[in-house]
Amino acid sequence: TTFGKSNKVEKIDEFIGQFVKNNQFSGVVLASENGEIVYEKAFGLANADYKIPNQLNTRIGIASITKYFTKIILIRLVESGKISLSDKLSKYIPDFPDGDKITIEMVARHRSGIQHRVMPPESESLPYTSAEFIEKVKLAKLAFEPGTQHLYSSGGYAVLARSLEIASGKSYADLLQEYVFNPAEMTDSLDFNGEAIMERRAQDYFLTPNGYVNAALKDYSFLVGAGSVFSTAKDVYKFGNAVLDGKFGEGAKLSLISENNLNGSGATNGHRAYFEIAKDKKYGYVVLCNVASGWQRS
Repeated sequence: TTFGKSNKVEKIDEFIGQFVKNNQFSGVVLASENGEIVYEKAFGLANADYKIPNQLNTRIGIASITKYFTKIILIRLVESGKISLSDKLSKYIPDFPDGDKITIEMVARHRSGIQHRVMPPESESLPYTSAEFIEKVKLAKLAFEPGTQHLYSSGGYAVLARSLEIASGKSYADLLQEYVFNPAEMTDSLDFNGEAIMERRAQDYFLTPNGYVNAALKDYSFLVGAGSVFSTAKDVYKFGNAVLDGKFGEGAKLSLISENNLNGSGATNGHRAYFEIAKDKKYGYVVLCNVASGWQRS
């Protein structure tokens, strides 16, 4: 069925309204048609203590969508000859266990054997430099012989981010700015820094039968390169379009776009993020939320 723009807005409002009415959604929703944004609204609270509502430019964690950014940095550094997919991890982190068996490509494709989480949840509230966190990863035993299996690994992407820092001589935050945020004109996105004040940042909550509860405090430096970026719905939409438009190069397009669309999702602690844009831009959506259904421990 074909609806006019106003009817489509009403349909989206009607659908989301069911969840908002029952306090089951808090965040920002954006939808597009034929490359044009047709819907963009904020719902719920960015801060429940002070009853501060979410706004269109509220920053919410995008969790594993961060990994797409790390992939793009890797591709760009490969293209510039600063790193190779066939390089051994030991070239960048000489004392990494079995680093002479693990290639950069294995890490990027989740085939290194590096564990997804490498330390208990209570340790994830502490700040780490990327170099300090790698020391924690080193202590975790590999899940399997490198290259023989597949295991989704945020720990592996933290190792990849550190390798990219060493190969380029730049911090991950600077690499993000140069290779991802600037080309896509993502002016509201940044990498997590536990000591810095983040303006317009939404707090994280879980939804329980008794209402909202605070999510555990996390210092997302343990997810550098894997789930450490905070962004806005508009910036995530800009990112998707930048990939489709080739602003990150053809290598990124080939790596990230499926047959019909570009999509990604992530979930960490109390925040969730989802996006999808059709290859022909016929449709697109971004959903960022700072309240997770069910009381979960990440």
